[in-house]
Amino acid sequence: MVGAMASQSAIVVQRPGLEELIARPYAGGHASAPILLVLATLGTLGAIGSAEFLPSLMMPMILTLVFVLFGAAGLMLFSFVATGDLIEARFDAETQKAHLLYRGPTAHTEWPLPFSKISGARMAMSYGAGGTKVSTPTLDLANGKSLTLPGSTTWADIEAIRDMIGGDTDEWAAAWEKRASAQPHVYARQGRRRG
Repeated sequence: MVGAMASQSAIVVQRPGLEELIARPYAGGHASAPILLVLATLGTLGAIGSAEFLPSLMMPMILTLVFVLFGAAGLMLFSFVATGDLIEARFDAETQKAHLLYRGPTAHTEWPLPFSKISGARMAMSYGAGGTKVSTPTLDLANGKSLTLPGSTTWADIEAIRDMIGGDTDEWAAAWEKRASAQPHVYARQGRRRG
């Protein structure tokens, strides 16, 4: 599903091709989790077997399991640091949280974000190399940082997210709206009386 799906209590914005990404969860670096599982299983069975039949192999098996343990812990920490691209943002009015789903190089990670930590949603405007105007859907956080929402997020999605989180309106958009709706005033210059 591209763009947003909205109901009375939830808004979901997704990147294009999300179904394909979810359908192949173990592509590329994501295959490290099942590989580590197989290595840990083989290492555990090998350690049990070596303890029973070949006690001299017990130390290499323990070292193998320690290596797998540190590898798994390192990949887990790496997945928290290298979160990758935001592929889905789900805003839930009932829980007052946004659930952000990232696809990183080694794992999918989901981060809950309370509405109280979101200060607003907007379309950040910039200009590309050729002078073309580029709109980037952005979620502004209370700590001053910002997150880029999936590129398929529309202006209507931004407005719906603003309504749900109860954030401030976009100051630039409000200023342009005020300017566009302003009525021109003509002020007459009054002549001075000579007396």
